[in-house]
Amino acid sequence: MQSSSPSETYASTMSEHVGRFYDHFAAVTDSFDATIHFGYWDEPGQAADGPGSLGEAMHRLTDEVIRRLRPAEGAAVLDVGCGLGGPAVRIATKAPVNVTGISVSAEQVRLANELAESQNLADRLSFHHADVLRLPFEDASFDAAFALESLIHVPDRAGALAEIRRVLRPGGRLVATDHFERAAFSAEQQALLDRYAGMLLLAPLVGIEEYLTVLRGSGLRFEEASDITERTLRDSFLLIAESERSRRAAPDFAGPASPEGYDPADLADLGQLGYLLFSAVRPD
Repeated sequence: MQSSSPSETYASTMSEHVGRFYDHFAAVTDSFDATIHFGYWDEPGQAADGPGSLGEAMHRLTDEVIRRLRPAEGAAVLDVGCGLGGPAVRIATKAPVNVTGISVSAEQVRLANELAESQNLADRLSFHHADVLRLPFEDASFDAAFALESLIHVPDRAGALAEIRRVLRPGGRLVATDHFERAAFSAEQQALLDRYAGMLLLAPLVGIEEYLTVLRGSGLRFEEASDITERTLRDSFLLIAESERSRRAAPDFAGPASPEGYDPADLADLGQLGYLLFSAVRPD
């Protein structure tokens, strides 16, 4: 029997931790139409519109992913890190496609399948408990894939991208978002980032050139990369912080509690932390 390498063991342990993390917080996303990722604004500085604007901004980011994915009618689409299924539902209502979602959170998978049933989309949407590093699908099973803010938890990005490439058909497109390092952090900034990375189980950051090198090395052909940091992070952090304060101040608040000391507003002005939206294709 072949033993696992230290890196494989670490990746497996990280996946288990992330799964338990999202099991615990699954119910928090109810107020955002089963969608929990950063928002996207046409112009930065719109956090003043208030927490109600965050859900709309989240949908705009999903739409940016859909626009780049360009799924054909009847396409089989893989949703890597499906959350509660909100983005998959949005894609399926905008295009006649079939979406298969995966998550390392069993609770998210359960709730995502319930959402598909409630939206009368269970014939085209299905969600499964699985890890992107060990996808339970045959080679060339999907016409397209998207990973909306799931790679942020995967230290082995090269392994994840190679697995996605494996299950894509030739010519299949991947659209994904991820954090990256825009510029060097000071010691104080790095300490702040490390504290939040520990709370939120974030993978280590790399610069954009290194990221694109990893992408190409996985066997995918790079197509487009956009630094959309200014349209996503600051406003999202401020609105998430405001929403979190309102949630905790509610008379009927009963958890789940956020990590101790967690205040997303702390990261609002950390400009070195970037947000990348990219697309790539499996070569023919």
